[in-house]
Amino acid sequence: MGMTNDGLSYWQAETEGIDLLEMTIGDLLDRRADELPLQEAVVYSCSPEFDGIHKVRWTYQEYRERANQVACGLMALGLNKGDHLAVWATNQPEWVLLEMAAAKAGLVLVTVNPAYRAQELEYVLQQGDVRALFLMAQVRDHDCLATLHSLVTPGTRNGDVSSERLPLLRSVCLLGTVPEGILEHERWRPTLFREMVTAGSQISTDALRARQALVRPQDPAQIQYTSGTTGFPKGAILQHRSILNLPPRSPLPFKVWGGMGVPYFGARTLGLSSVHRKYSLDISCEG
Repeated sequence: MGMTNDGLSYWQAETEGIDLLEMTIGDLLDRRADELPLQEAVVYSCSPEFDGIHKVRWTYQEYRERANQVACGLMALGLNKGDHLAVWATNQPEWVLLEMAAAKAGLVLVTVNPAYRAQELEYVLQQGDVRALFLMAQVRDHDCLATLHSLVTPGTRNGDVSSERLPLLRSVCLLGTVPEGILEHERWRPTLFREMVTAGSQISTDALRARQALVRPQDPAQIQYTSGTTGFPKGAILQHRSILNLPPRSPLPFKVWGGMGVPYFGARTLGLSSVHRKYSLDISCEG
């Protein structure tokens, strides 16, 4: 603690000799995939929402390849640099793919608490200027698809929506397990995640590379909202630079318990930085 000339107090940052990372999230993932292509990056298992069907182990090379595919899918949706997309889901592999893909495509990811109900969801989507929503069909006993239908009007194509209450929202995409019968009996439904990724094949590698080159460390990467327990949720804008330089808060590898938390990590908890290069991201859902 010290004092400035005008008498104001300040806290002198303790760098511990570690240089700040002056790059984007996508560029750091690329660098780590080049340096440690076979090192495990993502481990996921034991999710009660999926009856254990999703058990994955991705190396950094695989993580980058999948993130690039998802980024192309986001671009194919018509999302431009600076547009906002929201994820309303529990912890699952698609979550961390969207986190990296959005960063690579220069998009702003809005985190939505999976416990939110219609009023809170509407507020965050509207206040967060969200153009695309990624959601699960159900979170525990909450029918998320029913909540979605109460807020939007289906378009002429699967995944397209309109809403007077959410004027910017144009696309919705389903994550996780597809409800039984939705493919056969629904006249309209959200786009499936795999369909979104497949549509991204029309976007060239050069187009993604050019988009990623436009992203700067000081650009917004995420908007995270408070829980809203004492009023409507409040959003905080986080830059690529601030996320990458977030210090580790717990021993690594990082674990997410119970499947309900928002999987948000800085570079050092992701194992992307050189400080903790031997660690990988471990998303475990237990209990």
